[in-house]
Parts: sequence; structure tokens; C-alpha cells
Amino acid sequence: MVLNSDDEAFWGSGYPVYVALSTDKSAAHDQPQSLTLNLPPLATVFYRWQG
Repeated sequence: MVLNSDDEAFWGSGYPVYVALSTDKSAAHDQPQSLTLNLPPLATVFYRWQG
């Protein structure tokens, strides 16, 4: 994760989010893999792809 605007360091609520993510092998939206995200309300979360 690059940035979570809901982090307590930015006076946010500290809603727990995943630091690193990985895809599931279940197909969705005509794609072979999918990703499930838990996002904080009214916040922005940036992730960087590493392949």
C-alpha cells in the first residue's frame, strides 16, 4: 500500500485495510482472477502493483 488517507497518521479513523493484496483464482467480469477489497468509507487507498 502506498497511501491510506484514513490512517490515524492523517487524523483518520484507522479503519483496518490490507497492506498487501493477492488475487483469487475465481473468475469475475470475464477475467481469470478476482480481487476482494475492504475499503474505508470516505477515504482513498492507493496500492502499487508489483509483478
